[in-house]
Amino acid sequence: MKNILDKLYFGEINPFERKDTDNEEYKKLTEDYLKAEKQLKKQFGESPLLEVLQQSQDKLIEFYRKESYIEGLKFGIMFMIELFSHKD
Repeated sequence: MKNILDKLYFGEINPFERKDTDNEEYKKLTEDYLKAEKQLKKQFGESPLLEVLQQSQDKLIEFYRKESYIEGLKFGIMFMIELFSHKD
């Protein structure tokens, strides 16, 4: 069994590959998004502008996910440093 550092080094850990399909809020938000997307495609067809909008949204989401991950990791590391450096 590999430890977490080995898994991280070999690229076996990626928190964003996790699927939240069991989360009811996630399911509802996904359904709402897909419904709106379907309505837009029905109203405007396969619009190049809609495609550009979706690609831009995907890039923004990926950027936000990366930045959130980095900030969360930094916070966790700072928390651990403070915790272990605290003298009783």
